[in-house]
Amino acid sequence: MVTEHSIYDETYQGYGDLRSNQFYTVEFQAAKIVQRCSSTVAVVCGILQNNPNSGESAVVRHLGKSKFASHSGAYGNFMGPAANGALNVKVAGSASGQYIILQAIQASDSGDIVMGIVSTPRESR
Repeated sequence: MVTEHSIYDETYQGYGDLRSNQFYTVEFQAAKIVQRCSSTVAVVCGILQNNPNSGESAVVRHLGKSKFASHSGAYGNFMGPAANGALNVKVAGSASGQYIILQAIQASDSGDIVMGIVSTPRESR
């Protein structure tokens, strides 16, 4: 059984209503404020662990094992933000300006919540 494991979580202020974005990617909107990623080229900073309303505390997993919202993928795929903030497969070397935040440790179909290993964001090129 795969379980979550926090190595490094941080709390920030949430920007906008994030109540339906638990386990989606987030990016910095301003200093100490995060918002859901809304672009495939967003500079993702982590995975949202809770479901805060606007202005409430948003817990972000920067490092460790985490659940994540997936478009689809296979075990071992490198994942980064999709346009809706879920995670999508990113192929290293195929597209500059796209960031990888996680490696999947479960296969998934679109809309699944599955597990992955969160690491330092890195460009996919």
